[in-house]
Amino acid sequence: MARTVQDIVDSARNRHPAFHVTRVPNTVAIDYLSDVHSGALTDAADLDQSRVAVQCSIGFAVTPTNAPGTVGAGTAGGLPGEVVAGNPKMDYLDAGLLILEDIDNAIVDTADTAATGGSATTLVRTGSGWGVNAKQNKLVAIVAGSGTGQMRIVLSNTVDTLTISTGSDGKQWQTIPDATSIFRIVTQLLKSDGSAPRAFTEIPPRNTKRGFLVSLDANGAPYINLAAPIEMLLDIGIPLPTHQHVIGGSVRLIVNSRGAPLTAALTIRNYIDRYLWGPSYTVWLENGQLFLAGMTQDWQNVQSIDLRLVPDLVDFTALTDLILLPDFAGQMLVAALADFMAVRCAGMKDIDPPIDVEWFHTERDKAYAVFLKAIGSGMRAVPKYVKEAW
Repeated sequence: MARTVQDIVDSARNRHPAFHVTRVPNTVAIDYLSDVHSGALTDAADLDQSRVAVQCSIGFAVTPTNAPGTVGAGTAGGLPGEVVAGNPKMDYLDAGLLILEDIDNAIVDTADTAATGGSATTLVRTGSGWGVNAKQNKLVAIVAGSGTGQMRIVLSNTVDTLTISTGSDGKQWQTIPDATSIFRIVTQLLKSDGSAPRAFTEIPPRNTKRGFLVSLDANGAPYINLAAPIEMLLDIGIPLPTHQHVIGGSVRLIVNSRGAPLTAALTIRNYIDRYLWGPSYTVWLENGQLFLAGMTQDWQNVQSIDLRLVPDLVDFTALTDLILLPDFAGQMLVAALADFMAVRCAGMKDIDPPIDVEWFHTERDKAYAVFLKAIGSGMRAVPKYVKEAW
């Protein structure tokens, strides 16, 4: 269960009556906790990067209808984009963010409810009470039981049945809900942020740049020669979330035959070595972006890429922000923040009982040592041998 900044601040305040918000304001505590959080992640990554890594997903949407030159009015395709002030904004490059449906922060219309069953195009509950088509255009999400994770727009509804598909639109339930399914209906909320998956719409993603040379006329006067443009194809990279390291990844494949592998290794190389002979799925990293090496046929069976990153943490700004370190880091963060509060409050008047600053120093150091030991305990032991020399 992920902890929030609020959890750490409250636990640290409980270490001594003097650590009241009037003596250590929340903004001060949050600023200090940001520094400890970031420093701890860097130290943990030096021991075992896999314990603090996060996933970054990149999807391939390279059907002909999604080609950058074909989408638009009267077509069925689409490009990546983002949500700005609640409105969609198209990204006309070959790669960009996906817009996600957010059910965690959406306005709940119908709280978690048990289903009794359904079909490929419907979901049924017991009882009645829904107004006819009162749930139309809202989002139904199965949050537990059979079909967990599926989300569909409600096309229409009766007093006890939701219809989510016409049967020919390709939006049927992949797993039909049954009596174990729990569903929720929300007002659709869309989001796009730095954590949203990226998407390619062309392989490899490229952009065409057109420019013109300056020529001289018969009198020696310069002019822009619009009749003779120069066009260049440029590689486009996928912007990755801010990170310290990329520690590896894999590709998920489109399975066309029985027994075919579901995943394959991803080779990450530097720019100079990107086209050396080796595995088909090779990428290179440059300036916080990921580039695909190879030609279209090298990637045509790939569905998505899963990267593992050590994130570059941003400062906390609110008590509701999530702690990105493993849960066992909680005691270390509490001890560090309590130590900071002890140093801050020790010289203030009317502190009762007195603050033993050295005790808080000791607790901080012990908790940090336990945290680093827990990180290091996940490392695989490497056997060492003594080589005899004659």
